[in-house]
Amino acid sequence: TCEPGNGLGIAGDEVLIVAADVASAAIGLIDLLLAAGGELVTVLLGADLDGHVDAGAVSDALKAHVHDRHPGTELMTYHTGHRGDALLIGVE
Repeated sequence: TCEPGNGLGIAGDEVLIVAADVASAAIGLIDLLLAAGGELVTVLLGADLDGHVDAGAVSDALKAHVHDRHPGTELMTYHTGHRGDALLIGVE
């Protein structure tokens, strides 16, 4: 079950990760997505982070995790301010 303030990692229509916060959910989802391989992770930071979470801290946490756990994989983050999902994550 999830609680208010939890982060959810969703792929397609499936909730794959329930974590204490957005950054932890994103880290878990990135790990799952990279399990099949990948060399580039792109993260779009949405408007829903504004005022709730420090977008810079989330970005830094994701970059540190990918650097430490997935050597040779590049992570790019962009603050798009899109509405809806807090983060959109793609792996190539």
